Amino acid sequence: MSQSDKSSIRRILWQGSLLLALGALSMFVAPQPVHAQEETVAQEAAPAADAPPVPEAPADTAADPATENPAETPAQDAPAAPWLSGSLRLGLDFAAENGETDTVLDQILRLDIQPPQHLNFRIRTSLWLTEDVDGHEPGDSDLGGLANSYGAAVQARLLQLYAEWDDLAGEGVLRVGRQRIVDSPAYGRIDGLYFKQHFNAWEWYAFAGARASIYDDSHEDLAAGAGASVWLFPKTKVALDYYYGEDDRRSSESVEPSFYARFLRLDSPRTVREEIDSRRLDFSLYQYLGDDHRFFGRYTWYDGRSDEMLFSLSGVFRKKEISYDLTYRSRLYLLEDRANDVTGFFRILGPEEAYNDLRAVVDFPLSNRFGLSLEGQIHDAEKGANQTANRDFERLGAYLHATELAKNLDGSIGVEYWDVSDGESSLAFNGEIARRWEKSKLTVGVDFERYKDRIEIYQPELLLANQLLTALTPAFFVTYEPLVRLFDVREVTTRENVYVFFAKYQFAVTGAQDVALKATVEEDDGPDSPYWRLEASYNIRF
Repeated sequence: MSQSDKSSIRRILWQGSLLLALGALSMFVAPQPVHAQEETVAQEAAPAADAPPVPEAPADTAADPATENPAETPAQDAPAAPWLSGSLRLGLDFAAENGETDTVLDQILRLDIQPPQHLNFRIRTSLWLTEDVDGHEPGDSDLGGLANSYGAAVQARLLQLYAEWDDLAGEGVLRVGRQRIVDSPAYGRIDGLYFKQHFNAWEWYAFAGARASIYDDSHEDLAAGAGASVWLFPKTKVALDYYYGEDDRRSSESVEPSFYARFLRLDSPRTVREEIDSRRLDFSLYQYLGDDHRFFGRYTWYDGRSDEMLFSLSGVFRKKEISYDLTYRSRLYLLEDRANDVTGFFRILGPEEAYNDLRAVVDFPLSNRFGLSLEGQIHDAEKGANQTANRDFERLGAYLHATELAKNLDGSIGVEYWDVSDGESSLAFNGEIARRWEKSKLTVGVDFERYKDRIEIYQPELLLANQLLTALTPAFFVTYEPLVRLFDVREVTTRENVYVFFAKYQFAVTGAQDVALKATVEEDDGPDSPYWRLEASYNIRF
């Protein structure tokens, strides 16, 4: 498909969305005449012809005079529903270490506009603002975050802004604007059209538009998809979902240059594909086993090959009130470069090899006040290594929680152990106590974690000489270090203790307003320890 064809398709989509929105406004949002509204009310108030007779009141029950003579009862208008509702969150995140500070403010505004005279039409929007008050931190600072990757200190991100019509063509829903497609397994965000319809045992949806990203401008990328599901039996549902996404990029990106390139101040680009197209097909099975147990399975096909399988079994044994969740996930093929909406964060962590992952969680009560949760996970990677984002590991955890240790006093303790390949492991203990009042709650806790790692050490001078050798000798790759490997590599085992103390306070100002404060101090074996953090938020719902 040529670029001109794609531009034509995008133009048709936007023109069609505009015409569809105008048509929906004229058909479904136009106010009804007064006589039409009266007829509708009368039809809703009148009983159906085949409705069963209303049973009479028992003889020993006194009849309500207002019920016997409704005409004599003065009419009372029901309170009108508010046409504007939403919420506002004001947040503060302050961190400090070794004389450095980082202060970030954020606000999230959510609005829901519901015209009272048009109950099948609404507008929803959500806006996220962040302000980095004290500017960017140095590149080697532990306080650096995502905000440092932007040139401006103030960032505005439109999370959603769409108009919605329901009850279209029966049980149909149409949305126009920026939205996240929660029905699609890709779970992407688009600027475009979405339609969903339910009839009998079937349900289907379709969407198309420009891929919307809150971190970069991606309106040249097309995203589209569709899906359908059907209840084959009362407790069995199958679904089929398709997703197509584009990701247009620059023809080359700069990477870390070699020693020789840095010495001569030369750039070291690598060529990447200018455009990436991703096609994904998911087949899902939902099986309810009685009222308290559910099985879910999904098979994913990506660009002509099997990609992933997921199976989950969860439920509750009511007699003993034991809940469980068992999940198995298998990556069948190497996860590499894809369109943004179907990635595994490979641009940060690197390619992900095939793996098998099994996780189990069981929660059961020990008594009326005590409960125990057990967790276990086994992750087996096909080619796990330090250089990849995919490592072999086993994880075990146990958590004891208690309610009403004393009046309005709750508590919990836990232990978790990770055994990671290549000699790495960690052991963590945590505990917290919470005191509840009528409108507030105070929680204090402590975490302790002990890391064990196996690393390679060498002399910096010999490494510099090795980089010069590999830069001047074409036969050697930049990542191959013969001098270091032969003469200076030593493996050492390191251990590090991390202590965390925190206190969290929550207060309900009114039924629609609340305040939360959290203070944390972390201490480890690093030179910049301790680390201080203060988080605060104010939430109001209207």
